[in-house]
Amino acid sequence: MLHWYVAEVALPSARRLERQLLRLGATDIQVPVPGYVLWQGDATWEGQLRTINGVRLVSIVGQEEVQQMDSGKSRQAEVGVGATVSVPCGSMRVVGRVDAMKDGKATIVAALFGRPIKVTVPQTQVTVVELPEVWQ
Repeated sequence: MLHWYVAEVALPSARRLERQLLRLGATDIQVPVPGYVLWQGDATWEGQLRTINGVRLVSIVGQEEVQQMDSGKSRQAEVGVGATVSVPCGSMRVVGRVDAMKDGKATIVAALFGRPIKVTVPQTQVTVVELPEVWQ
């Protein structure tokens, strides 16, 4: 019987995990947010998937959790020019505004060490941040 599983992975290892899942015959492979891979599969694969370099955690999830992740994925699509967003930059996160969007990539203007910088990242790595009016 197939169950829903989610794995927390280091970003470079997500593709490696997806390829292994395809070889095993997993269905509905998704990346709802960067760093997590969601799929339907067999419980016997769990031990094999945990040995993949970069896979931090593999756990079974319920249908309601899958629906919550899908709703989070639809929120990602709402990123637009002028939105305040958070972007992973190595081990830190940078907050800035979307300056332009083209070909699935977003150009963000942010302040790093007191200086403005432009960062171009895939749109899937951008998360909309709700800031209080005082900060805007």
